[in-house]
Amino acid sequence: MVTGFLGSGKTTLLNRLIEQFRSKKLAIIVNDFGQIAVDGILIKNTLEHTVQNDTDVYEIANGSIFCSCLSAELVKALKLYVSIQPDILLIETSGLSDPSTFHKILEENNLADQYDVMSSICIVDPTRTRQLARQIVSIEKQISSSRLIIVNKVDLISEDEYATTVDFIHELNDSAPIIKAIHAGIDLSLIGQKSQSQMAGTPPESCNTVNSRPGSILLEQKEITRDDLRAFYHDVKDKLFRIKGFLEIDGTPFYISDNNEMLQIEDAQQKSYRLGLSVLAPALNTQIIENTWLNIKS
Repeated sequence: MVTGFLGSGKTTLLNRLIEQFRSKKLAIIVNDFGQIAVDGILIKNTLEHTVQNDTDVYEIANGSIFCSCLSAELVKALKLYVSIQPDILLIETSGLSDPSTFHKILEENNLADQYDVMSSICIVDPTRTRQLARQIVSIEKQISSSRLIIVNKVDLISEDEYATTVDFIHELNDSAPIIKAIHAGIDLSLIGQKSQSQMAGTPPESCNTVNSRPGSILLEQKEITRDDLRAFYHDVKDKLFRIKGFLEIDGTPFYISDNNEMLQIEDAQQKSYRLGLSVLAPALNTQIIENTWLNIKS
């Protein structure tokens, strides 16, 4: 299972794992908090370019798989894969997921004997994590519930900032190994030690609840130029957690994603996608973002 806040590098790591396990029978559960399962589309594109193009991908969008609103869908997927029996099941959680109740979900649904949880990995973005963790409880839960922690994007920070990030992680989890990475590049042989339940006694309730959901909006496709898109992002970047999706600019499809307060506009290699931008933000900011989008002049 791969966890980590929005934009930390989960999908990049998952793509590396797909390549690592290309000789295995794989299945993948992809959880995207937004209305468009963008990560699922990106992963399917990766699979089309590997020998594992028959890998089954189960997409769960519009929430966290550990919230009561979607946990039944997670259980449905897990039961499906018990019957299919892949060699390895990879799970990419949404960036706002609290995975601390995963073992509890397995036990309550008689699935604990069906799965060996080999790794629980959290990817930490040192440029954002400490600043956001105090206001987004799920970030701390992701770190404290993990058996391996990857501090990604270390090329963007100083050694002192890295040390401060490690100290912060140790406050939440002093037993998990911590490794550095750039673009989620790690020694994948480190992944594979069987993980036991993270906590003794009764697991805590998940902080993912219907009442704690952030704002999630879908900005529909409209005629737009690159300059308009960048101007829009400049106006709203301080009001959102994450924006990603697919747009056509001058008739050409592009994958749009924000990363480290920069908007990336890349050629869309995907064969199929839903046009629109999926945005996650504090609920009070969603109307501001939507109005800004509607006011863009083409």
